[in-house]
Amino acid sequence: METTGNYPLADLQRAEPFIDLFLYDFKHLDDAKLLQFTHGNGQLIKTNLAYLLHQDVHKVIVRMPIITGFNDEASLVYQELDYLHALGVQSVHLLPYHSLGKSKAEQMGKPYVFPTEIMANEVLEPYRAYALAKGMYAQIGG
Repeated sequence: METTGNYPLADLQRAEPFIDLFLYDFKHLDDAKLLQFTHGNGQLIKTNLAYLLHQDVHKVIVRMPIITGFNDEASLVYQELDYLHALGVQSVHLLPYHSLGKSKAEQMGKPYVFPTEIMANEVLEPYRAYALAKGMYAQIGG
């Protein structure tokens, strides 16, 4: 199941026994910035992730979309990897920024505020190496 984890814990607890694998997006450590850009509840997302990891760490792959102008600062990415490692995450996929959401934004009549250049995989290699050094499985893409 691909998820942002932005729903009540009780809903997750009901569904979790029936799901074999969670592809869990983790977009930002700063709850205020996450709310501003995605309208997501950062604390709820963190609580749900911790719950899933406690149930079965092997059922969770955390996916970190690295989005230009939103969460691509190196210090933030390293902080997020430290946070995820401390939670017990064992597998992380670093997703390079792309502009596929541009057409969706246009269809919805909303401005697209992010760059249109695609992020090269090489930009994410230092983060992958950092996660590997911490003992997590890490890959670019996913």
